[in-house]
Amino acid sequence: MVLPADRWEAIAAEVRSQIHPADYWQPADLSALPTVADIADARSAASFTAVGRAKAIMLPNADQWRPEVANALLKLLEEAPEGVHLILLSGSDRLLPTVRSRVRLHTIDGGDIQEWGEVIGRLPLRGEAGRARALELLRLVPLVHPGVNRAAVAKAFSNDNSYL
Repeated sequence: MVLPADRWEAIAAEVRSQIHPADYWQPADLSALPTVADIADARSAASFTAVGRAKAIMLPNADQWRPEVANALLKLLEEAPEGVHLILLSGSDRLLPTVRSRVRLHTIDGGDIQEWGEVIGRLPLRGEAGRARALELLRLVPLVHPGVNRAAVAKAFSNDNSYL
């Protein structure tokens, strides 16, 4: 997820609020570069069975990672256990090629709400999995656009079945 670094803590808080505390992992400091030891901890956290429906692993500064950090994460990126969501936070889209080729990139630059409709409209959102992804993105809208009424956005999207 590419978005301004000053929004990372809000995104992390929103993700934490949506899942069981035991199903969430992030490094101690979201503003610091992860280390190989952090990646080992993330792999360990991902290996445990989720208490709830899913687990979330949040890793910051993906655009600044050293190659050894990215290499330590590759196996988890390629073979994440079912129900484990890896959320890589980045201030730009300049990811190492080995990482970029294994992730789905969502750029959230704080632009107008129309951009969110375009982002959601580009996703394959048919069926229950699509609805879940749309709702996940809708939860993030007010974090990137302070003052946006989440209910109003959800209603606008629900009136246009092309999104859902």
